[in-house]
Amino acid sequence: MTGLSEIRKRVAYHLTNPAVKILAIAKITPNTVSWAGFLLSLVAAYLIARGYLLTSGIIVLIASSFDILDGALARYAGKVTRFGGILDSTFDRVSEAALWLGVLVLFLTTDNYRFWPVSSNWAIVILALVMVGSPLVSYLRARAEAAGLDCQIGVFTRTERVIVFVLGLLFNQLVIALVIIAVLSFVTAGQRILFIWQKTKREPIC
Repeated sequence: MTGLSEIRKRVAYHLTNPAVKILAIAKITPNTVSWAGFLLSLVAAYLIARGYLLTSGIIVLIASSFDILDGALARYAGKVTRFGGILDSTFDRVSEAALWLGVLVLFLTTDNYRFWPVSSNWAIVILALVMVGSPLVSYLRARAEAAGLDCQIGVFTRTERVIVFVLGLLFNQLVIALVIIAVLSFVTAGQRILFIWQKTKREPIC
């Protein structure tokens, strides 16, 4: 899993490095990039709720690229701050919640035929599982890092969730995408719990 984490970092670096240099030359701050990504996510959530899945998928993809760029820009420009990290993390959580809320509104207001192969009621159940499993993955990493552990392992991190979600929007297969996200989010949460347990099981009990 460590190898997978390194691959993600290298791919992200090569994808973002040219854009980061341009942003640095233009003197755009990392927090500005964070705000732009957050606002785009809110626009995407609204479009999802209205049923414009293709357009929203494109916007989510752009917003997620901003989410990668802000941290890369901060490191490149030497502008890494604790507030910037907290702001970025907060926007990530709120943006994700807004997108799920947009999906919920869509499921509540659209005829069942749009949710093949399940009814809207089952689609909402699947979404509820996503809304539990997805933030759990991020929560476990945050708790591990607060305890001094580098917990970036797992087969299905935020990057993979975004990719699957975007594909579900672009190809109008939202329910199938949500099933994948729900299942693999809980798998990843299990991997992280196991990792944390292995790293802490020999600690003395106070």
